[in-house]
Amino acid sequence: MRHKTVERSMTQPKPFPPDNPITIAVVIPAYNAEAYIAQCLESVRAQTRAPDEIIVIDDGSTDRTGELVEKLADRAKLIRKRNGGLAAARNEGFSLTRCRYVAFLDADDYWPPQKLEMYHDYALKHPDVGLFYSDCFCVRSEGAYREVRAGSPGKNPFFHLLKNNFVASSTAMVERDVWERVGGLRGGFSHPAGVVDWDFFLNAVQVKPFHHIPEPLLFYRVHDKSAMQTRLEAMWKDSVRVVLWHSRKENVPLKVKKEALSSIFYQSGLRLLTAGAPLQARQHFCQSLRFSFRSFSSIGLFFVSLAGPRAISFLLALRRHVFRLFILVLKSQDRSARGG
Repeated sequence: MRHKTVERSMTQPKPFPPDNPITIAVVIPAYNAEAYIAQCLESVRAQTRAPDEIIVIDDGSTDRTGELVEKLADRAKLIRKRNGGLAAARNEGFSLTRCRYVAFLDADDYWPPQKLEMYHDYALKHPDVGLFYSDCFCVRSEGAYREVRAGSPGKNPFFHLLKNNFVASSTAMVERDVWERVGGLRGGFSHPAGVVDWDFFLNAVQVKPFHHIPEPLLFYRVHDKSAMQTRLEAMWKDSVRVVLWHSRKENVPLKVKKEALSSIFYQSGLRLLTAGAPLQARQHFCQSLRFSFRSFSSIGLFFVSLAGPRAISFLLALRRHVFRLFILVLKSQDRSARGG
């Protein structure tokens, strides 16, 4: 397969064909993803509704990522570029496609076969929607997984999203018009994973509505080298920057801003506690409570962090089981409601 070396794309995409209003490109940024790219690409090839374009952005990989893409994906367009980060890679994919919609997919994640077919059907029914997203499964290296429900955008999607990023990146399918109107994804974050996309979603939700698809249509891989599990300090600092920037830009009420900051420190505290750093976790739970005394989850985990290592592991495992039970109850209620 021929490939092209790109520093920064200056191409202008052609309009999508008017006789086929639902065209979908899959854009996959990849950096040193040789261990996962095969399963990722296979899940795209196995879709019951094939994508109209597959674009893989090799973001300066130093391993065999590009070579594997050339070998495994005969329909994929491989773009090699110097390492420029997640925002530049996603923007590159958007700029090169002529499709109406772009489905995000990270190189270490993968989809069930019915994903794009379901998104296609929802897009036909909801032509006014600018971004579709779904629930997902979190998959760990030992094979364990849990379902994560994203939930609806709510009555005020921007405030809801500011307080909690409910869109898992690889579940998002974005209309290219939204990307153009927002001006693309912003770079400049020290720890871009998750934060770059969240920042983009906060801009996108003010352009067109979001729509939640209540099915787990992503397998999000959680592993030792996952960017979401490393450089935790950089991640929470970038998250604070996002909240403060959008709060100033959109004149967000102080109460909403404090709740958003409280949520950030709760999440970072939970990650630190899971990573075996209870002292630092307690500091973050205290920060969470400083912004909102109603953060009952922070109160509970603060006391969990006071226990010994074995007790903490047990209590965190118990918490995960309770959440799984809660999800099963909600799903049962949803099925009953639909049946009624």
